[in-house]
Amino acid sequence: MLALAFIASLTLGASDTNVDTGQQLLRWLEETSADYAFMSGVANGFVQGEQDSLALMKVICLPPHWTHGQANGIVIKWIKDHPKEWQLSSSYLTMNALLDAWPCTSK
Repeated sequence: MLALAFIASLTLGASDTNVDTGQQLLRWLEETSADYAFMSGVANGFVQGEQDSLALMKVICLPPHWTHGQANGIVIKWIKDHPKEWQLSSSYLTMNALLDAWPCTSK
């Protein structure tokens, strides 16, 4: 019975527990309630994964002493500054935010 209750809790509101769009990503990045710690962690991990991938592919160039919190702040601010694009893919918006902040410049 306990397992059934756990499975039901995972499916309730499932359409609202994802980071597919910029609006959803922004919601979870800004969430501070302990009740939503898991989804907040998913959103933070999403940004970290995007940032790591872009850096490995040399699409962005990370500055010395950057932090994951800094990357999250950059993404949050960029999404807030572009509300007309909130319906777009969170991956696309995260990439644009990090590209604006940390472009690779040729010397």
